[in-house]
Amino acid sequence: MNEKLIPPGWRKDHVTRYLDTCRGNQLATFANKRSQVIDLISIDGMFRKLVDGAIDPKPLLPMVFLLRAHSAFLNAVGAVMAGQLHEAQALLRVSLEQAGYGHFIGDDQERWERWMNRHEPRTRSQQDKWRKEFSNGTIARHLTSADPTLGGIYTELYNRTIDYGGHPNERGMSMSTDIVDLPDGGEQTQAL
Repeated sequence: MNEKLIPPGWRKDHVTRYLDTCRGNQLATFANKRSQVIDLISIDGMFRKLVDGAIDPKPLLPMVFLLRAHSAFLNAVGAVMAGQLHEAQALLRVSLEQAGYGHFIGDDQERWERWMNRHEPRTRSQQDKWRKEFSNGTIARHLTSADPTLGGIYTELYNRTIDYGGHPNERGMSMSTDIVDLPDGGEQTQAL
């Protein structure tokens, strides 16, 4: 990074030093894991084919979700390239969910309004009904009914994000950490 562009005070605290370390890891990943980075760039390219130049898309509502799905994916890319595999799983899950909601809501204005108003005060039974309508299971079934292959891929990827940290669990936690024995007989958690 060009040192002239670094603002005064940068690297004087834990947060900005951490961010510099992340950037260093991203650069190292770019240099040392080219085939994996090319895959990430290719996926981004698929998003951009859908997003770039989209003027007055029909239907409009799914585009809102597509933009959020792309944003979550890009944030996940940053985390993965920084070595934060566990943390990236939640972002990847959000990316999938945004895309799934976009497909589920589609151009159904009434469904959109229910989704947008799902936090408005109402009865407990109405809350439960709307929660069920917008659950991941409902989204996965909707995708599967539209295209069984797509629904299967969605479900597999969604479950994989859960398995590897989309919700706190052992697999996600141990994916990038190890417990090492110390010379004094103690133990320490260490990033891989």
